Amino acid sequence: MKKLLSILLFFIMTVSSGQILNDSEILELREKLSVNFFGDSQIEVGGPYAGLEFHHSSPLLQRISLYYPVANSIDNSTDYWYRDTTHILNIRLKVNNGEYEELGNEIWKYNLTPYRVSFSKADEEKKVEITYEFCKNSPAFVIKYKIENKTENSATFEFETDLTTVLKTCHTYNTITADSFSLFNSNTAYKYSFSNIETKFAQLFILNTAEKPIDPIGNLHSAKFNYEKLLKPGESFIVEQIIGSTTREEFESITNHLIKNYKDEVKNYESQILTQSFKTSLFTTGSEKLDFTTLWAKAVISSNRHYLDNELVPMPCPAEYNFYFTHDVLVTDLAVVFYDLERVKNNLLFLAKHKSPGDVLPHAYYWKDSSYATEFSEKDSWNHLWFLILCGKYLRHSGDLETLESLYPIINQSINITLNKKQPDDLMWAARPDGWDIGTSYGPRTFMTVMAIKAFKEYVYISTTLQKNVDRMIYFDSLSNRMNEQLINVLWSDELNYLINYYEDGSQDQHYYIGSLLASHFGFLNSEKNEKLINSATLNLLDKNLGIYNVYPMDFHLLKDFLKFQGNEVGPPFYYANGGVWQHGNAWYTLGLISTGQNDAAYSFINNIMTMDGIINSPNGQPAMYEYRISDKSNLEVYGKIDKPQFLWAGGWYLYSLYNLFGVVENQWNVSFKPFLPDDLGNINFQLTIKGELVPVTISGNGEDVSSINFNGKQLPTLVIPDDYPEPEKIEIKMGSLQTPMINKINGKLSQTQYSQEKKQLSFRIESFLGNELNCEVVSPIEISEIFIDGKNKTSFSTNLSENKTHRIKFSTKQNLQFTEVILNFKNE
Repeated sequence: MKKLLSILLFFIMTVSSGQILNDSEILELREKLSVNFFGDSQIEVGGPYAGLEFHHSSPLLQRISLYYPVANSIDNSTDYWYRDTTHILNIRLKVNNGEYEELGNEIWKYNLTPYRVSFSKADEEKKVEITYEFCKNSPAFVIKYKIENKTENSATFEFETDLTTVLKTCHTYNTITADSFSLFNSNTAYKYSFSNIETKFAQLFILNTAEKPIDPIGNLHSAKFNYEKLLKPGESFIVEQIIGSTTREEFESITNHLIKNYKDEVKNYESQILTQSFKTSLFTTGSEKLDFTTLWAKAVISSNRHYLDNELVPMPCPAEYNFYFTHDVLVTDLAVVFYDLERVKNNLLFLAKHKSPGDVLPHAYYWKDSSYATEFSEKDSWNHLWFLILCGKYLRHSGDLETLESLYPIINQSINITLNKKQPDDLMWAARPDGWDIGTSYGPRTFMTVMAIKAFKEYVYISTTLQKNVDRMIYFDSLSNRMNEQLINVLWSDELNYLINYYEDGSQDQHYYIGSLLASHFGFLNSEKNEKLINSATLNLLDKNLGIYNVYPMDFHLLKDFLKFQGNEVGPPFYYANGGVWQHGNAWYTLGLISTGQNDAAYSFINNIMTMDGIINSPNGQPAMYEYRISDKSNLEVYGKIDKPQFLWAGGWYLYSLYNLFGVVENQWNVSFKPFLPDDLGNINFQLTIKGELVPVTISGNGEDVSSINFNGKQLPTLVIPDDYPEPEKIEIKMGSLQTPMINKINGKLSQTQYSQEKKQLSFRIESFLGNELNCEVVSPIEISEIFIDGKNKTSFSTNLSENKTHRIKFSTKQNLQFTEVILNFKNE
C-alpha cells in the first residue's frame, strides 16, 4: 500500500487521537445528522475512493465512481437524461419454495447522511435493510444486506446479488471489459483484472466478509453471488460485500487488509466526517432548521473529497463528476475560508502545482486515456476572477504572506489575462451568456464585468499587502472605478431595471440573469438602483416555492442557432440552464436582499428555500443540497425535481449566505460586522478565522444597533476588525442602542482605534496605498463637531440622522502618507 501511505499519514496528522470518536459518539452524532425519508429521490453518497448514485429511492446502484487507481466508473446508461432507467446492481430473494422476487424496483424508505445511506423495506414475510458505507484509507466501499424472517415459522431464504463489472474509463467513457476474472479467498471473492492503460490496469474486487456465498456464478461482465440461510422467526442473516479497485501490485495487500480491518476503516471515515461537521468549528443560532443545515453543509463539503493522482482533493459531487474542477473548489472555499484555512491553503497550492509553465490557472484535472491531463483556464474564464477574489479573502483571514507570495505569479497572470479581455469601453466582453460554459455570442457582459471589478480591487489589496507592483495600484484602483461607472452607464437598463448584456450583433440581450445579482452583493450600485435590481429579480426570477430561476425568459431552446448551443446541452424550458433553479442563484438573491437591508426577508428565504427542511417540504422535495431543480409549474410530476442532490458548492453557498446574514461583512481591505439578530432567535455563536486563528464570536441582546463590541474582553469603538487586534481570542457583540461612536466602514487597514468618553473623541489610523481615495463611515449617538485628518481640519463631510437618532457620518480623503491619522470630535450631549 505504498501509494496510499501518504494519504494515510496525512489523515493521521490532521485528525488527532482525541478526535477519533467512540462507537456511542458516532451513533449519537449520526442520528443528529441523518434524515429519514420516504419518497421519490435521487441520492448520492461517497467517500475518498468511491461515490455512488441511486434513483427513485431504489437501493439498486445506478452508478459507481471508483477513484483509485484512476476515476473509472460502472454505469450502464447510454443517455445522461435517462440514466435513471438503468441499474448496475440487481438483487433477488426467494422465501422457501416461492418465486424469486426482484428487489428494489420500487421506492424504499431510507436513512441518509452525505457519507452513508441505509435503505429498508418490510412486508409480512421479511424485512430487508441495505446499507452503503465507505472506507477511509483503502479504495473500497461496503454493502451490508440484512434480511430478517418476519413469518411465524422457520423459513429458508435464498438471496442473490448480481453486479455489473464492466468499467467505463475516465473522461472518454470507453467501455472496457475485464481481460480475466477469478475467484479467490476460498471461492468467496471475485477479482477482475484489466490490462488496459485507460483503466490504469485496474483490479476490481468484490469480497464477502459475513455470510459465505454458495457456488458463485460470475462472468467477465458481472459478479453473481448466491446465499442461502434457514432462519427461525425473528432471526436475520447478514451479507457484507466489500467492493473496490486497486493496482496489480497492491491487490493482495489491500484485499487482505480490508478483510481484517474494513470495520475500522468505515468507523474511522464516519468519525472523520462527524468530527469535521460537529467539532472542528461551530455555527449555532438556536434554530433547528438552520443549525441542522449547517451541519449537513459541512458534511457535504467534508465528504466530497476524492483520490486523484496521490492526493485527496475536492470534487463537485460523489459520483457524477469524477474530475477536479477549479471553479467548484474556488466558490466553495469562499465559505470555507471563514472556518478552515488549512483546507483553503491546500486547495490553492494544488492549483499552483498544476499551473501551466506560463503560470496559467488550471481549469480541470483528470485521467484521460493513458495519463493525467490538465485543461487550463481560457482567456474569458471566470476562474481567473474567482481565484483572485479567493486569494484576497484567504489573505485577509489568514495573514499568510508566504502562501500568497508563492501564488503571486499566477495572480499576475490572471490579472494580465483579464486585462486583455477588457475592451476600450472599460467593460468585460465574453462569449458565454452570464456565468455558464455553454452558448456563444461575443459582447459586453455584466457578470464578467462585475467579477473583474471585484478581482481588480482584490489585486490592489494583495499587492499592497505584499508590497509588489505598488506603482500600479492607482491605475488598478482607477480602472475598477471606471469599470463600475461603465457597468451602470452602459449595462443598466431603465426599461428592465436590471443589469443586462449585449449580443455580438450589438443588440440588447433582454434576459434577466442571476449573475447580475453579484453587483448588489459587492456593493457596485447606489441604493436606488440596488433596490430596483433586487425588486426586478423578485418579480421576474423568483419562484416562491423553489427559489430563483437562473434566467428569464426561458427561451434558450429557441435561440439554439443564434447562441450556438450544442445538442441539447441547454435543456428544455425550466430545465438546467434554461430556467432551472440553482442553489448559487438562491444564495446570490439572498445576498442581494441583505445588501438592500432586507435581512428579515433574507432570513425567511434561507429558512423556506435553502435549508434542508425547506427543500424537503417543497414540491417534489427530498433531502438534498443540490446543483439544480426543475422549475416547470405546468408539470407537477417534475416541478421541483432535483438533479445532483449532493453538490460541493451548494454546501459552500449556504454557509456563505449564513455568515453574511448574521453580519460578517468584507471589503478588499478588512473584515467587519453588521450583526443581525432575528426576534425569534437567542444568541448567535460562530467561529470566524481572524489572523489565522479560529475565533469565537457571540451576538446577543436585542435591537437593530450594536450597543458594544468587545475584542478579547476589551471594548473598542469599531465594527471593523482592527489590523492590530493582538492574538485574537474572542469577540462579543451586544445588540441594543448605540452607546458610543463606532467605525462602521473603511476601505483601508484600521489600527490604533480609541474613544475617549471624557473628551468625546474618536481616533484611529488607516493604511492602504499612496493616492488611495479613503472612504470612511462612522455611526454615533451624538452629533459630530469636527474632523481632523493628519492634523488638518476636514470641513467637507456629510452626516445623516436616522429614525432611531443615529448619526451616520461619511467623509473621504486621500492617503498621502503611509498612515492617515483621523480624529473625530463630538459635541457634548
